[in-house]
Amino acid sequence: MTAMRRQKYTSPEEQSAHFCQALAEHLRGDALTWFSNLRADSIDSFDDLAAAFLKQHLRFALDDLVFCKTDDDTIYGLGKFGSDWEGPFRIAKVVKPGIYQLEDNLGTTSDRLWSSSDLRKFHD
Repeated sequence: MTAMRRQKYTSPEEQSAHFCQALAEHLRGDALTWFSNLRADSIDSFDDLAAAFLKQHLRFALDDLVFCKTDDDTIYGLGKFGSDWEGPFRIAKVVKPGIYQLEDNLGTTSDRLWSSSDLRKFHD
């Protein structure tokens, strides 16, 4: 088990650089190859790196159950008291890696396509 200690940073940029380095040190296999092929000027912060990594490596399979990120208007006008996620839905079709068509629990397939960044895995 790795010991963790509280780190004091002189700037947000230093903290972001430290987080990027920590992530890079733990990558293996395809993820390490992907990281090694990034252009030097393509990532400005840890948030950018995390978003790019998830976009590349977050995948769902046919028949997986997922939650969908909701639009503010869709959850019965509850505002901040409404849920940010709705579902579960089933992955009905993998249009291409990262793009999915969903089906509800009644078997109705949605016309809308969903990006993996707007989906979360449903765990029983």
